[in-house]
Amino acid sequence: MKKKIRIHQFTYIGIWITTLLYILLSESEYLPTGFIGQDATTLYLLDILAICLTLCGTYTSLRLLSLRAVKEQIRQEKTSEKAYLRWNTLRLCIIAVSIWGCAFLYYATLSTNTAQYCLLICLLASLFCRPSQTDLDHLLAGSEKKEETR
Repeated sequence: MKKKIRIHQFTYIGIWITTLLYILLSESEYLPTGFIGQDATTLYLLDILAICLTLCGTYTSLRLLSLRAVKEQIRQEKTSEKAYLRWNTLRLCIIAVSIWGCAFLYYATLSTNTAQYCLLICLLASLFCRPSQTDLDHLLAGSEKKEETR
């Protein structure tokens, strides 16, 4: 099981590496930048999109494993590790979409800093989404404490 969690940790690192690679290629102008129109309405809508991506993506990815239905599914003895990996995969996908979306929006416009700040918020939130055996053990220990109090 530790091998599968290790694969998820490499996926997490891969999200960071692809983000940094996209930023480096855009900053060195190998990838096009500033290609979306510069009128006020377009910039406003893209800023709102970046804010929505950030709010929804970070909140969902940070709170996903603490939802009651998710906890109950993870705490079932037969499927605890598989359920944890499945929900953690969804969690990584959500935060990756938020990160990559904000990075794309920032380099597509380059005229406002909203997407850049949203990207930083998503990257900070992703630090708390790192998959680990400790997370799984903590979730399973919570179910044992709950049974002892009954």
